[in-house]
Amino acid sequence: MSVYRRRVMQVKHPPNQITAVYNVTSTTSATTLNDIGSYIQSAKFLQGVIIDGVKYNGAKQTFTFSTTGLHKVQYLVKKGYRDTGARLFFQAPTLVSVDFSEFKGEFTSTFGMFYACANLASVTGLRLTNANTDTTQMFYNCKALSSLEASDWDMSEVTKANEMFSYCGITSLDADNWVMDNLTNAEYMFQYCEKL
Repeated sequence: MSVYRRRVMQVKHPPNQITAVYNVTSTTSATTLNDIGSYIQSAKFLQGVIIDGVKYNGAKQTFTFSTTGLHKVQYLVKKGYRDTGARLFFQAPTLVSVDFSEFKGEFTSTFGMFYACANLASVTGLRLTNANTDTTQMFYNCKALSSLEASDWDMSEVTKANEMFSYCGITSLDADNWVMDNLTNAEYMFQYCEKL
């Protein structure tokens, strides 16, 4: 009698996460999740974080960077997330890059998402859909950000974009496909974008 064994293949689903890199110049400059991104620590948004390969369960757990230099933080996002991304990395001075390529949710607002992230140099994989209605101050004072892939963003339902790129360092922006028929406020959208 032969015994047949059926191999069960485990399908690994791509993680629903946002990966950020921080350049910490002092071990006292970023000691909690609140310090490196004041709103991303919201329990509503996260189910945990992985910091330099160590997983922390619970969004509001305190931690300390043990060394200066670059640190990789993976924010594990709750499945099916469709809610605000407002002030996600608000005033995070040590933030240097963010990768959204493995983020499967949708943002209903990106108001102040990277507000005053003066050292942010790279944003990749960010996808804006017609769920988003507010991009106010999204890249305000992001002086180190010189380029941005935004050609496929769906801006059709955005009503507010005031100061979206004010004081930003971008040198070019492909917005040819943007349809902004519902826009009611674009005041100072590109104010002091001196390199654009």
